[in-house]
Amino acid sequence: AEVDSIDVRYLQTCLKQKGASLDVLVLMDSSRSLRNPQKGETDSGSSWTGSDIENRRGPILLSSLSLLQDLAEDSGNSFRVNLKNFGNNSGSDLDALEAKWMPWTEIKPGNSDGVLNDFVERALFNDSPGTDWAKGLATARVDFNARISEAERTGTKSCSIMFWITDGVPSSPALDKAEICKSDGESSIDWFRKQNILVLGGLLKPKGKDSSLFRPIVTGQNCGQTQDLWT
Repeated sequence: AEVDSIDVRYLQTCLKQKGASLDVLVLMDSSRSLRNPQKGETDSGSSWTGSDIENRRGPILLSSLSLLQDLAEDSGNSFRVNLKNFGNNSGSDLDALEAKWMPWTEIKPGNSDGVLNDFVERALFNDSPGTDWAKGLATARVDFNARISEAERTGTKSCSIMFWITDGVPSSPALDKAEICKSDGESSIDWFRKQNILVLGGLLKPKGKDSSLFRPIVTGQNCGQTQDLWT
């Protein structure tokens, strides 16, 4: 996979502060396009080939979280994780996604294996009939805002990372891009940059579909603003 240079300046400085917590939210695509279609399922009248039929994102996610846990422990900081699945974030489909969500949970040496394995199992849910990036980002913003505010109230610091993993084809590309790239609104990518949340994008490229929209949004190319003090 192509990898752009990652801006870790703020994260490095943040983790040096007393009482800092490494807080990782995983914004995970749970659309059914990740798997092969089941009997009777079609997408716009045709079948499809799943973008992650082997669930490779599971071991990748588990190893990434384990590495970050080691980083937190080595630097003397606490480590928290949060899961927000997204797909068709409305109606009964949202209820199914919310059933998999995990609130901010502190990972300690005594509970790490069980919590992280459960976390990854929840993250691999892939049964939602849609892909709504904008509403997914909105749910992540709510939980980051709560965690950052909690840290401020207790005199500590939240050092924040978001893994945003998707197969790169939202249900409404133009609408999602418009909502995400404008500076105001609940889905604005600018809010994450301004809060110095390090956004790491993981793209599973689906066969036969254009997934080129994801990279510019994550890296800030013609999407939103960039300022020197933002990540």
